[in-house]
Amino acid sequence: MSNNNKSHSLRFSVMDSLFLREGRNYEDVGGLPVASQKLPSLRTLYGAVRARLWELLPAHERKNIIGDSSDDAPQLRMSALRLSLNDKVYVPCPRDIALLEIAKESASPDGTSHEEIRYFEPGEPVLCDVGNTETAQTKDVSGNRPHYFRMPELAGSDEKTRDTSLSFVSTTVLQQWLNHEPVHLDQASPTPDFIELEEILLSEVRLGVALEGRQVKEGQLYQTEHLRFSHQYFGDLQFEVDIYGLSEPLLKQLSSDYVAYPLQRLGADGRSVAAQLRSSNPCISSFVHMQPDAEWVVVTLLSPAIASSTYGCGYLPVSDIESRFEHGANESAFVGDLDIFDAANIGSAMNVKVEQVSAIVDRPQFDSGWDMAGRKPRESRQVIPAGSCFYLRATDDLLNSLTSIQSWQAPAIGKLTHMGFGAIAIKTVTRKSKETNNDVR
Repeated sequence: MSNNNKSHSLRFSVMDSLFLREGRNYEDVGGLPVASQKLPSLRTLYGAVRARLWELLPAHERKNIIGDSSDDAPQLRMSALRLSLNDKVYVPCPRDIALLEIAKESASPDGTSHEEIRYFEPGEPVLCDVGNTETAQTKDVSGNRPHYFRMPELAGSDEKTRDTSLSFVSTTVLQQWLNHEPVHLDQASPTPDFIELEEILLSEVRLGVALEGRQVKEGQLYQTEHLRFSHQYFGDLQFEVDIYGLSEPLLKQLSSDYVAYPLQRLGADGRSVAAQLRSSNPCISSFVHMQPDAEWVVVTLLSPAIASSTYGCGYLPVSDIESRFEHGANESAFVGDLDIFDAANIGSAMNVKVEQVSAIVDRPQFDSGWDMAGRKPRESRQVIPAGSCFYLRATDDLLNSLTSIQSWQAPAIGKLTHMGFGAIAIKTVTRKSKETNNDVR
């Protein structure tokens, strides 16, 4: 079967509650309820598609099309997870967007955003311990490792900002972010521009019985915390991914199969969702936007990323760290190679030297999964959360390289990009942005 770059979107509608958990170790009754993840993991969604294709494909074609647990380059490829509300698409909120809380009496009477919105930008370099590991090669004359990092700051404000780590924004806002334009949130619409998962998800505690084979394990009751969408969003809010790399005949066969048998089971307790495959248009024209006179290149994650290197505990997503060069604090940077892939196309890759000066990264998350054959949890991997932002110095080599990937369908970094991990959007920030940052509303 030939590889095909055309994408189709696979949309999952929640039928009831969801219980999404990587492992199967539950506490006895009396302990705390086992909490669910807020969203299906990319591995869960990719596995659901693989399972459906496994039933459709002849045995001799399965490995080439859907791979196996050790294959990082099958034909089947998937995009980052998005939300869809009445066909309006949402992506994880970039963490450099700052929502400043202001007094309620200052809210707009028409229901538009009642918060001041600005962008974080790299501040003045300060001494810190980011990346202070034995792999660092640069040392000062005393033998210590000097390390400066530009901590993100919000110019002209000491106001408290809202946590956007579990938030999604519309693609309209993402386009404003790519252009580094003032961000405007329309929250009065039935499909608002800003969605917080904590506000749309309801929890309910359920009781379960642990099984070993088909036998009940004596005394092994457990509690689970299921999630469901609130009544305002139930039935209208779906999960969505793009599917790449399948031939047209196979896509038609897969689409017909979903029409005939739309129900799919997700998560540790096999909760039902309804799946629909359809032709898709790109949710945004380009995930890379360039401006002249750039000072910084900002990379944001549209899905969790598995870093190619453990250097810097996830703050430095580059591989093959060569050095930290020190030409005075104002010129400090972490230098390394950044591998960028087009997740929609096997073999499309670019390696570029980058100088990272700052980052906005939440606490690490972990990805594992359940090994059905081995009946045990998979090895856990540390992942960088979606929405994280990395600031790179806008060197001529980097800008020239980024220009060549503006047409890529799904730029991504890190490992397991074929499963949707490490999807990115890239913008440049001009030297004039600091003068206009206070006008962002």
